[in-house]
Amino acid sequence: MTLAGLKIVAPPSWLFHEFEHFVLARPDTALGSLQVSTAYRHNLPSGASAAECFSLARQFVSRDGMSDPFDISEVSEHGSLFGGFSYNVGNDFGRVWYHFFDRQLLLGVYRSTRDKVADATGELQQAEQIMRASWYATPSI
Repeated sequence: MTLAGLKIVAPPSWLFHEFEHFVLARPDTALGSLQVSTAYRHNLPSGASAAECFSLARQFVSRDGMSDPFDISEVSEHGSLFGGFSYNVGNDFGRVWYHFFDRQLLLGVYRSTRDKVADATGELQQAEQIMRASWYATPSI
């Protein structure tokens, strides 16, 4: 499917809503939701590093009382960078991902409550796969 200028590949159990600079998605199990943002599309130069992607991802989810990032991941393959980290804010749990390819940055965050995280493992894995499989429908300028 194409929404907000993105080609999105997702399981059929996820429902998507398109807005101007982001897509909001929720699976039928409804333990959490995924927000995919196009607002940072051209915020990094060609050849950006994983550290630069991480920094923008952290800015994207920054909130008062946010924990230090944990479960940090980073993969570089086929000319793209993909990574993420988890965080807590009060009773909220979040996992943010960055996907940088073709000089374009895609950011996404899965949010749930901390008491539901143990039950939301499947949703979280699907959200990561959605982020890995999504890309911009038009090439970079």
